[in-house]
Amino acid sequence: VNFRHQDPASSHHWLASVWSLICAGLQQTCPMLGVDDQRAQTLRCDFSLWSWTCGELKEGDSELRGFTLERYEEAMLPMMRDASKIRGSSLWMMASPWSPPPWMKTRRTFHGEGRLLPACREMWARHFVRFIEEMHRAGVPVSAVSVQNEPEAAQCWESCLYTAEEERIFVRDHLGPALRSAALDDVKIIVWDHNRDGMLER
Repeated sequence: VNFRHQDPASSHHWLASVWSLICAGLQQTCPMLGVDDQRAQTLRCDFSLWSWTCGELKEGDSELRGFTLERYEEAMLPMMRDASKIRGSSLWMMASPWSPPPWMKTRRTFHGEGRLLPACREMWARHFVRFIEEMHRAGVPVSAVSVQNEPEAAQCWESCLYTAEEERIFVRDHLGPALRSAALDDVKIIVWDHNRDGMLER
């Protein structure tokens, strides 16, 4: 169901059934899931209809001048803000990337077996920081980030491969320091955002 195409009453009912702890405004008793966490992709994911980035991030844009959350304002951010209102508190939000922009990767495509270029690690870490900061300004604070969605899967949709060593280097030398420099020490970092059968490798 496309959330944007529902009428206001149906949208509210759906949001309340997922995020509310109390079945407010409904005449009959109904079960509430009481979910308090949410996951947001930091770029396009495999549920999207086409590949996109946070704004017009042109090759070499190390300062992320083209960064914007404009696409998120079309539906995702309004839905997240409405969910927070219904719940009565901020959601616990984890942000996860499916792929960096293609020009930051060894294989210059969103999908497939590409890896983050070592020369782009610092820039990609700044992208994490910018995303968190802009989400906070939009009224949706981010509590955690994962380094990469499914870091061992080369998919026909957006993906980016990381070995355990590559994740360690990125967190230790780039993402961790970038978060600390931006006074975002309270944001948790999650590695091995993948199936549990391989978690002991990390």
